[in-house]
Amino acid sequence: WVLKDGLGRIGKLTVATQYGHSYDSDLKRFRFRSSALYNICHALEIATPFAPNQFLLLAGLANMGKAVGVSVSSSVTPAFNKSFARKENISEVSAKNQAQQVVADNVGLGLAVLIGVATRKLKQRLLLPFALYPPLAAMDLFAISRELRAVSLKHLNCERACILALHWALTKTVLEPSQVAQQEGIFLPFESTSLLRFSLDQDMSFGLRRSRRNDTIAGEPVVEIEFGHGLEVLENCDPVRLRTLLKQQRSRPYALVVDSAAHSGAATRIL
Repeated sequence: WVLKDGLGRIGKLTVATQYGHSYDSDLKRFRFRSSALYNICHALEIATPFAPNQFLLLAGLANMGKAVGVSVSSSVTPAFNKSFARKENISEVSAKNQAQQVVADNVGLGLAVLIGVATRKLKQRLLLPFALYPPLAAMDLFAISRELRAVSLKHLNCERACILALHWALTKTVLEPSQVAQQEGIFLPFESTSLLRFSLDQDMSFGLRRSRRNDTIAGEPVVEIEFGHGLEVLENCDPVRLRTLLKQQRSRPYALVVDSAAHSGAATRIL
């Protein structure tokens, strides 16, 4: 038991130190993957009585995975709570989140007791967890996926920036955070679409532009979108326009500028 619990703590420490800096840039994927890992390891833990000779290996792996899943989930949850907070009431939102978890746990415990009482005379009672756990785990992951779709994070990461840029290039309209949330991935790794090429350089600034494989898309000329520039790219920006731009965007960490003189056509630059 000491070794089993020790492996869990080592796994939690390793993941937190190696990947903790990446949590904020991809909250939804870390949240969903941590839940999937927890469910898989919980199933592995259920299977340990059927392989007593491999108890230490199975229990150790299961405990490590569960510890990692709980650690990641608890680490990213405050960021989600912050998205619901109004007027700095994050503690209130966190308390209500914990209250919902307690209610769900108690309902689940009550159902488990009722099922146990109803099946106490069955000879194959030990196989009941294997029959019930897969659909329950699938329901849990489905509910979490719907929960993550409903959360609108208002800060940009690589994927949300790509979604916004591509939609603007095609429609000249800006998506609302709730609309972006419906298009975000929550499990598979993010990959740029066929219309976008994403690159990340060493100093953590990033570039994003429309692919030039086709000259037109839906009959419209290709619009170039560039990210990660400084003010020096605005060659034709006069002082009056620059002051107006900075005044309009003063509350944001970036500025969106349409430069019709860029190259041979219009370009949208994010500074």
